[in-house]
Amino acid sequence: MQKIFLFLLILFLQFKANCQIGGLTSYAFLKLPSSARTAALGGTLNSVIDEDVNQAFQNPSLINQSMHNKLSMSAVNYFNDITFGDFSYALKVKKLSTWVLGIHYINYGDIKGYDENAIFQGNVKAGEQCFYVGYGYQFNKNIIFGSNFKFIASNLAGYISNAIALDFGTTYRSNDSLFTATILLKNMGAQMQRYYTGALAEPIPYEVQIGISFKPKHMPIRFSFAGTNLQTQNTTFINPNKPKKFDLDSGIEIPQTIPVAAKIFSHLTVGAEFIIMKKFYLQVGYNYRTRRDMVLEDIKGVTGFSWGFGMRLKSFSFNYGSAQYHVGQTTNHFTLALNLNEIKVKLFKKQK
Repeated sequence: MQKIFLFLLILFLQFKANCQIGGLTSYAFLKLPSSARTAALGGTLNSVIDEDVNQAFQNPSLINQSMHNKLSMSAVNYFNDITFGDFSYALKVKKLSTWVLGIHYINYGDIKGYDENAIFQGNVKAGEQCFYVGYGYQFNKNIIFGSNFKFIASNLAGYISNAIALDFGTTYRSNDSLFTATILLKNMGAQMQRYYTGALAEPIPYEVQIGISFKPKHMPIRFSFAGTNLQTQNTTFINPNKPKKFDLDSGIEIPQTIPVAAKIFSHLTVGAEFIIMKKFYLQVGYNYRTRRDMVLEDIKGVTGFSWGFGMRLKSFSFNYGSAQYHVGQTTNHFTLALNLNEIKVKLFKKQK
């Protein structure tokens, strides 16, 4: 175990990046949640091992044999006419090895195009896709290694670029399966084709994550905690729209300060999954950074909070998730997963 964590520490130091916060990288859609369940649990779910094949995009070291022959489809009506989603399929090829094939995509809808003289030239299209191949290996009873290879394609109104990236993760699971912990390096790679000739290569959203989840033995609930953007010490910023404060005696403006606690919690995502019945569950989540960055001073609402529900039957499972990224917009996430093993058995029985 010590050798494994030493290796991961060396790998982390090797790929440690400079500060990367919003707007400083291309292909930001890679950070969007791949399923309704993930969205409902705060937007990052990287430490739960089960048959949910959507977890492969979040963390390849969650890929396991219970995902075998599962097909999943997710769709989100994001903001305005922007949509994104994910398709994934898992296949067990050897006793300890499982592969996942998938595509994560975003469609920016119709965008009005104008030339340099502000003359309307018609609508243009824009979209991005990530084709990924994931591999999970059960090293022993407690440890899973996993990796994703990604090919990223982007077409923004005729400006085309592509990139390649790699994820690597290691997950530990206790003997009773009630506790898991993970460390994950995401999007290690580079832009291959640039948007136009002479353009500088743009960084992709490299990220270091950790996560833990645990289920109290005699309670129908599972808690999940994810540490995100750990390659960046400070992901907060000074809000220029915040009302200014002045010293009453001197009249000098009091500069804004960001508490240490805010800097720490900006890396944290929290989720809880309630197992209401064996086949039905509820989820709630909280993302501190989303709330701090997107909340309005006068109208706070439930920005940063999320919730959802799901049901899991033998042949299929369904999940709905809702997240509020700011007061004016709530997103709706839908995921349908098919268990092709069970469907095949039922079709065979009908034929007989």
